[in-house]
Amino acid sequence: MHGQSRSKHAVTERIDSTSEPLASAATRPVARALLVIVLGSLTVLLGIRGLTSATQFSQRIEITWPAAANAYIARRVQSGGVMYGDWRERPHVAAWYGPALYYPVAVVGRWIGADVHGLFMIGRWISLISTIGTAIVIMGLVLRRGDWPIAAMSGLVFLTADGILVSFDISFRPDAPACFLTVAGLALALHSRRRGVLYASVLLFLLSFLYKQSSIAGPPAVILWLWLNGRRRTAGIYGVLCIGLFAGISMLLNGVTDGRYFLNTIDALRGNTTLGSVPLLLSKAMQVAIFPMTIGLYAMVKEWSRKRWELDTFLLATSLLLAAAGTYRDGSGRYYYMLPLAAACVVSGRQLGSWWRTCGTVQWAGTALLVGMVVAALGYAPQAAYDATQASVYLRMYEQRGDSSRRREESFLKLAEYLNALPGPVLCQLNMIGLYCPRSIMMDTLTFTSMADVGAFDDGPLIQQIRLGEVAAIVLNPEAAAVYQSTDMFSRRWRQAMAGRYRRVQVPGLEGVHIYRPVSSLESGSGPGSGVDRPPS
Repeated sequence: MHGQSRSKHAVTERIDSTSEPLASAATRPVARALLVIVLGSLTVLLGIRGLTSATQFSQRIEITWPAAANAYIARRVQSGGVMYGDWRERPHVAAWYGPALYYPVAVVGRWIGADVHGLFMIGRWISLISTIGTAIVIMGLVLRRGDWPIAAMSGLVFLTADGILVSFDISFRPDAPACFLTVAGLALALHSRRRGVLYASVLLFLLSFLYKQSSIAGPPAVILWLWLNGRRRTAGIYGVLCIGLFAGISMLLNGVTDGRYFLNTIDALRGNTTLGSVPLLLSKAMQVAIFPMTIGLYAMVKEWSRKRWELDTFLLATSLLLAAAGTYRDGSGRYYYMLPLAAACVVSGRQLGSWWRTCGTVQWAGTALLVGMVVAALGYAPQAAYDATQASVYLRMYEQRGDSSRRREESFLKLAEYLNALPGPVLCQLNMIGLYCPRSIMMDTLTFTSMADVGAFDDGPLIQQIRLGEVAAIVLNPEAAAVYQSTDMFSRRWRQAMAGRYRRVQVPGLEGVHIYRPVSSLESGSGPGSGVDRPPS
């Protein structure tokens, strides 16, 4: 019996010793070559992404249209006003997000004497630093369990996912800092050796929540991870701490603002809903991030089937569910999947690192590694090759960014000057105009059209003013789609009220927008602009 055992052991040793070099010889050279191709492709994509971001970054006309309201709120706080006002009163401006978005920008802006553009730039720098910080944390988490090339690839995959980041990573928006704080909270929880450090991650998750109230994927991920790994008492304490802090801070903010915090961050989001956007945006996000999402979801299913509970896979699951749930609202987009993308980069990097380390001894791991690297190469190499051929175009855009931005700014300021010369209030589909035209009725026609459709916002007084011709000018953006998902970006009811009361006017130098003036004012000759009888469509 003993001799048979030694014989079997010797056979096993011979099999292992022969399978290791064979597997290694068959896998590692090809995997290294594919890794070089992927890293090279991602480097090219990062270079092009950097050029386009640098082209947009300092322009004086905002990159994403929702950020105008954020700058308006920050400027109001900068000048000593309230952060959360009553959006039902004119000018209708809703502060959708948490105080962490507005207050730091307002404080820094007050300190350096920033103008409107300066406030935008402060917000953009915060988002840019947060985006880079997220990539660094991703690389650090992957490096704990893998080699540096895999870690570098994971960070680059996040930074080059332009179809999900879509300039929201360099805009005065809460998405990038909320993502960074959540991933940093994940890192803190993973590195915790003592309960005090683990509980400290709650503070990072809380700060993320104070940027964007839907950014709550971190706490349930940690609680489930602790619970399923047998640390149930710690999970209970962690859950009570999170609920107490999040609910307590929310109630405190609502109390000190006389209910306006909930009015802005909850009631102002009661717009139209469209369940069709949930699978649509999920599929689009998956297409953009097919490499990290595919491997990340595989790792999650494999580990959970074996009852190996990893914190990063829980974050991937909770963030995906919350992102998908959030896209049922009109106005949602692929950028909702910024945090799932970051979590997927961590999980997929860890899984690739595991295959990389074991491919020399485990045959199936080598096969899986090769499949994963082929998917990555097919995902990034063709796009990098195409972008490389267009590098001169991106470089020319970068070099001409000042002239292009200046022309847009001059046209915009000319529009503001024209509207400010009119005797009454104006309604404009360009959000930024509200920052330069004090008599603007609202900052965001999409949001308030959506709210009016479900009765959260009473647009009756506005419709009555339009019918009476009391709105001095209505400006429509011809580049905006007439219908945005289920909601008009400019309400049909408002267009119908304009019929017979307003005519389009031609203003030299402002051909890029459609300006409508009351017929009565044109006939009486009050205000600038020559009438052209062209009713709105």
